[in-house]
Amino acid sequence: FSENTDIAAARALVASAKASLESNPNGAKQQALEAIEISSKYAQAPEVTGLDAESTVQVAEAFFIEAESEFKIGLQNTIKSTYGLGDDLAISVGEIGPSLGERFFALAIQASLVAFILIIIVIFLFFREIVPSIAIVAAAVFDIAGSLALMAVFQIPISLATIPALLMLIGYSVDTDVMLTTRVLKRREKTPVERANDSMITGLTMTMTTLAALTAMLVLSYFVQIQVVFEISAVLFFGLLADLISTWFMNGPVLISYAEKKEAKR
Repeated sequence: FSENTDIAAARALVASAKASLESNPNGAKQQALEAIEISSKYAQAPEVTGLDAESTVQVAEAFFIEAESEFKIGLQNTIKSTYGLGDDLAISVGEIGPSLGERFFALAIQASLVAFILIIIVIFLFFREIVPSIAIVAAAVFDIAGSLALMAVFQIPISLATIPALLMLIGYSVDTDVMLTTRVLKRREKTPVERANDSMITGLTMTMTTLAALTAMLVLSYFVQIQVVFEISAVLFFGLLADLISTWFMNGPVLISYAEKKEAKR
């Protein structure tokens, strides 16, 4: 999280000048002049010669607003030219202060860790067996790692939009693995391999349906330029691709082997 240091400095000087205008007019005027000098990097500086302290502060405030607007316009033009975007493209701008954004990000990470720990506890309490519980958790970790890897490849940052998507991915991963584990270990009809095959039909149907929906979301959000929806759908899409591997090529064989050994001991 960062911000333009010049804009931040000019904003602070204007605020300080307004606050000290009555108690220290000369100091306020000097701060206003400094703010104008900094803001002049982005717009044509106004003439303030001969103005009193109050007028200088007012001019500095108005000029800062103009300079900040010019900076934002220049930034948008740079983005358009860098990525070859058309001039008719509408850009949505949202601002979060660096300290507030950093705080939100830290809280999101903490919430993710707490949620993951609670999921581990619930899984263990439900199955009360070490191997299936570890297999489910390992599959969820693999899905997150796979999603993060593809996010890095396609340059999708970890943000306040993608963190909830990763949490959703944990839930989906656990859902498919719990379904597989329940059918393989809890049911008694057929062999473990046959039970796993039956659950695969259900699981793949669920996953393919979700992937189809996410593909539609990806395409629409890309062309309509809805960044948040695009990032969320991309993270889930990447994670579900990883889930196909972790559930059916990693977790499945482990559970089949575990179930066969348990049944052989009876």
